[in-house]
Amino acid sequence: MQTIVTPLEKILQRTNLFLVPFVNQQVLPDLMQTLAIGLITITIALAIFLAENGTIVEFDRIVIWEKIVQGKFLLTSLSFLLIPLFFWDLSSSIVKFLLFIIYIVGVVGFLSFLFRSYKWIEEWESKDRRIEGYRQEKRLEFLDGISADQQGLIVWEHVWQLENKSFSEEKTYVEKFISNISSFLDTNNQKAALDFLSLFEDFLNDLTLSNIVIFETIFGTLLNWHKRIFNIGENAFQQRQLQKKLEQLTKYFIEKGFFSDEILYSLFEELQDHVSSEDKDYKKQFIKMIAPTFFENSTHSPDSHTIWSSFPSEWKVTEANIVDSQYNTANAWFESFIDWARQRILQHRNQEGEWDKKLEGVTEGLFPFVDPITWSIILTFILGVRNVKEFIEAPRSFGFMSRVHYSWGNESRPREEMEEEENQAIELALLLFKREFSRKNLKKYIGELEQLSYEKEDQEDRRKQLKSIFENMLKRLEKTENG
Repeated sequence: MQTIVTPLEKILQRTNLFLVPFVNQQVLPDLMQTLAIGLITITIALAIFLAENGTIVEFDRIVIWEKIVQGKFLLTSLSFLLIPLFFWDLSSSIVKFLLFIIYIVGVVGFLSFLFRSYKWIEEWESKDRRIEGYRQEKRLEFLDGISADQQGLIVWEHVWQLENKSFSEEKTYVEKFISNISSFLDTNNQKAALDFLSLFEDFLNDLTLSNIVIFETIFGTLLNWHKRIFNIGENAFQQRQLQKKLEQLTKYFIEKGFFSDEILYSLFEELQDHVSSEDKDYKKQFIKMIAPTFFENSTHSPDSHTIWSSFPSEWKVTEANIVDSQYNTANAWFESFIDWARQRILQHRNQEGEWDKKLEGVTEGLFPFVDPITWSIILTFILGVRNVKEFIEAPRSFGFMSRVHYSWGNESRPREEMEEEENQAIELALLLFKREFSRKNLKKYIGELEQLSYEKEDQEDRRKQLKSIFENMLKRLEKTENG
């Protein structure tokens, strides 16, 4: 009976005719051993050279080990070189062929290391000047997979301390850092995120935050992280610590924005987009968090007028914004202002003649349509004492001048505008402080004021001013109640 030979069997037969003589050559293991020794010798010399002369920045040694030497892969390649030689004489022809393939894989591993080393060594850099080449590519690859441990913190400490960073280089590092933190948050590793952000905070002064691209990239990301942590809702200790750190960084960037004309507009744009969230609870808490930073720094800025002109109109405390529910952001700003202003008014209560510049500037900017003098009297009374006698005998610390008005050919116009602002102040007070300025309370206050008189001219003026304001409030209330 004739045996049928399949095409596959024919190929195997022909292969055996070639492989058996090849793997059984006496010179082959000697050549393999010589090549292995040569590759190992060159590798050791290159590794020493790279460690001593291949580093420009502090973390290059780690990068060389991880991305050029690739220690684990090189050790595997070494075993692939040596194991075939050890078992060669004990193996059959088929096993020798398999061992030879393993050996070739080991050779390729060593050659790839030599190639990476050559690419690294041929590129020249200095500590003051780094180029966007092979070395930088490997550094960035290493930063992509940075570990959430002490070594990772040390690496980023060296990164932030790099001097003479180009714009492109710094932007890339910032993006890599953001990617690292995001990966920690994705895996719910809040401790690592907190540790890396704490380190980042220590080196903020080394960043070019005056550059609008760098500023926007970091600030926008901080806002997103803050909202993300808030929405987790677990309120665990680690989460609270991380949220606190993000709040500190956010406030720092707001302060920076106030002192740079180039990024001031971008600051408000980022905040406006962020606060436009439908989440009312988050919006209220976020504004409460940033408001004191606004109030404390707005008047210190060299361009405080621009700050309030850039401040979104729907955030300002006006009658229209308070009444309109879609502008409830104004309510959050007002509540934050009240908490801040009450402390300042009580602080200056017994300090004769001391002017509170911060409270003056914030009041004028946040309440754009009211008369500053009338409004300061109302606020000082409500937030400070709520007692007419104490109000008169304790001097105010802000609200000493009205807004500037121009006649433009109409002599009566400034007076009319001032009267309108006084009316706006009264209307807003009746809206915001309904309980305090009820009809009953106003009559009580007016009666108490009528029983007082003062020899000192300034105190008598205060009594008359306060009485006039309360009388106007009462008239307006009665007019509204009577239809």
